Amino acid sequence: AVQHQWFPAISTVYEGMPLGERIQAIALPASALTLVVLAHMMRMTRAAILNVMQSAYIETAELKGLSAFAVIRKHAFPNAIAPIITVVMLNLAYLVVGVVVVEV
Repeated sequence: AVQHQWFPAISTVYEGMPLGERIQAIALPASALTLVVLAHMMRMTRAAILNVMQSAYIETAELKGLSAFAVIRKHAFPNAIAPIITVVMLNLAYLVVGVVVVEV
């Protein structure tokens, strides 16, 4: 923000501010919070899917001739959703605290 000056380093969003300026003002803090959470969620989703893919019912679905995408969509993802939801909830708690840190 300081070196390239693509986004303002310090900005205030006020009522009546044009939409373009408002988006530019919140883009840097929003991306700082989102990228960390997104990386963690992607890593945990991959781990949960890989763990489920080692199950016997996945092998049965593959032997029935289903495509890899269909096996993941119909069999693996519904069974891996519980750990993914847990990670999402933990990340929401991080975001609540992270918003305070980023705003300060």
